[in-house]
Amino acid sequence: MIGDSERKKQNYPFKVVSVARSPLKENEDFLVGQSVFFSADALMREDGKLIQYLKCGILGYGKIGRSIASHLLQRGVKPAVYDTNPLKRVSAFNELNRIPDRDSIIKESDILFSATGNKSLKIEDFRELKNGCYIFSVTSSDDELELEFTGEYEKQEVRKHIFKYSNENMNYFFLVNDGNAVNFIYNAVMGDFIHLVRAEMILAINGLPGYAPGKISTVPTDIRENIAESWLKVFEP
Repeated sequence: MIGDSERKKQNYPFKVVSVARSPLKENEDFLVGQSVFFSADALMREDGKLIQYLKCGILGYGKIGRSIASHLLQRGVKPAVYDTNPLKRVSAFNELNRIPDRDSIIKESDILFSATGNKSLKIEDFRELKNGCYIFSVTSSDDELELEFTGEYEKQEVRKHIFKYSNENMNYFFLVNDGNAVNFIYNAVMGDFIHLVRAEMILAINGLPGYAPGKISTVPTDIRENIAESWLKVFEP
């Protein structure tokens, strides 16, 4: 099996090759973050709101979360970032983001980007959200949000792609794209960089005989470098 996602890692009895953490995929992940930011900005403008004047929080400072933060900073927003890994929180602070505690981000954000891929928002978090908070996910709702426990909330589609959740305690928030990746609303495009990861996946098949079953293998560095060199020859301006 060849995989390009970090979702739902399991032990399999057969050979598994992953490109999820390949340096070649970092280019794609950067563009995903850019696409998420673009989509969030466009949707907020449709609601008459400007993202640069809102408090933005990011849960998860992996490659996509980092890209979102970078694009927010370019727009003049200093986002609040939380990651369970203290090393990533240090990196976020070094890159000029704010790093308050997680509870503060939940309670104070006007916009919340969920970029962990690991059930970052649970029912107790939804109850603590600032009223009117917009939630943007970077992956599927199954991976990012515990929506199965939101029965106490009334769900209403206020306009296309925007769902309002409200409960009897006057707590309400807006969930964008039903909790699924927001960048697909505007036809997320990776451009020519998509060929880097696809090439690595194809070449990974050639190495299958040398991979051991029952563990996750990766493509050797020299093959990745050859892919990058070939890509530059074709696509470099």
